[in-house]
Amino acid sequence: MLEAQATKLKQGLSRLIDSYADGLIDKQEFQPRVERSKEKLRKLEQTLQALIDQEAQQQELRRMVSYWEEFAQFVTAGLEQADWTRRRELIRTLVKRVEIGTEAVQVVFRVEPGPLSAGPQSDSLPHCRRRELTPAQQYTPDAV
Repeated sequence: MLEAQATKLKQGLSRLIDSYADGLIDKQEFQPRVERSKEKLRKLEQTLQALIDQEAQQQELRRMVSYWEEFAQFVTAGLEQADWTRRRELIRTLVKRVEIGTEAVQVVFRVEPGPLSAGPQSDSLPHCRRRELTPAQQYTPDAV
């Protein structure tokens, strides 16, 4: 639809130039009409490019979501059969550090949250916020 409008504007601009060249319209009438047509065409091409960029971004996002879903299925299936050493390697791969305070624990992941995460604690993943520890959950050196 936008491509058709752009083609129509280009044809109109071409006819306008031909009319001026044939002497059917004078310069005072020609100049403002050409400028308006060029401006409309420029805005239409910008809109078209924005739509093309948006579609490409959506395709990339769909591809990434598909990739992460496959990865999650692979990890889930692998974790069921994984021994403690394999699970520990996976945790070390994903987790940058664990900050342990007297009243809270915060997990900081190696992968930063994307532009969709918005909130006061954007330096951590939304489901890994600080939580209160019970005495049974206190950190022990052998737990990691």
